[in-house]
Amino acid sequence: MNVTKEQIINGITKYIKDEVIEKITDKPFKIAMAVGVSMLENNGEIAKKLFENELALAVLGKNDDDTFDIEKITDALEKALSQYGDFPVTIPAIKFISPTEKTLNFSSQDIKTLKNYIVGGIV
Repeated sequence: MNVTKEQIINGITKYIKDEVIEKITDKPFKIAMAVGVSMLENNGEIAKKLFENELALAVLGKNDDDTFDIEKITDALEKALSQYGDFPVTIPAIKFISPTEKTLNFSSQDIKTLKNYIVGGIV
């Protein structure tokens, strides 16, 4: 399934807004996440840096036509998370904003949902 850089960025930001931020109960942390997503949406340099990384390009499956085949990475992530369980992402404490670390857990269903956001599917 080939997608563009724009589809990837738009899908990721919409997923974070709709599926991640909405579930955060700590208001300062929620606001910090919203600011980060807004910066990703509105500052092309941030996204550009992601797509300049050779490892990221290889993982995302970059094609010669400047599109990305996300099928292999999403399938691999879904399989690993189904087999080994949720993937925790720990966000360290943010001084003056959110004084304790937060852990976000992602499941294989989250990968399917993110993929749908990227390819424009209905979730």
